[in-house]
Amino acid sequence: ASLLALILTVVLAGVVLGRVGSWFDFHPFGLFAEPDTEIDDRQPAVVLQMQSLARLETMNYTIEKVIEAEKGGNAIQDLLFGDRLPLIAHGNVIAGVDLGTLDAEDVEVSEDNAVTVRLPASEIFVATLDNDQTRVYDRERGWLSRGDAEIETEARQAAEASILQAACEQGILEQAATEARTQIESLLGALEFETVTVVAPTGTCPVDEESSSD
Repeated sequence: ASLLALILTVVLAGVVLGRVGSWFDFHPFGLFAEPDTEIDDRQPAVVLQMQSLARLETMNYTIEKVIEAEKGGNAIQDLLFGDRLPLIAHGNVIAGVDLGTLDAEDVEVSEDNAVTVRLPASEIFVATLDNDQTRVYDRERGWLSRGDAEIETEARQAAEASILQAACEQGILEQAATEARTQIESLLGALEFETVTVVAPTGTCPVDEESSSD
């Protein structure tokens, strides 16, 4: 009993000395010193830092295509009432990743100073015609045709969809995802993580989505 009491006395004395020593930044017995508090606050900081980028535009395509809109029928109808409108369409398609939708669950920071980020799928942000550079050339009308007032509007709408489809076929979404991964890896590398893993999936072209829903 006396041995147990002696041990308890030594332990209590060590704890007291450790506590007092911590007040004066002096630890006579390291075994009994109060441990330091460790806080890992990188994960929310990483999420917020990436969210602040919002829509990360990573790829911009400029595309020019010739679109032809035509109202006609047989040879006689074409001669009398036909209306043919060739259009040189010039437009821009911008793609990237919307980091504003990134959640805390999409970012994992491990104890060995490694980070894994799962980005949202790449998407099209803008697909529009440049009205200053899109123009009609050599419009052909039949002898009795007054011209269809809607034909140019329909041609421009078709041209916008055609430019978007062309950008998708040339791989704008794949390239946007790849570039987003590269940029986020660079950002996280600057935060001094030992290992950085970024998963960047490729999105679906809006034209393909519309086709599959029809």
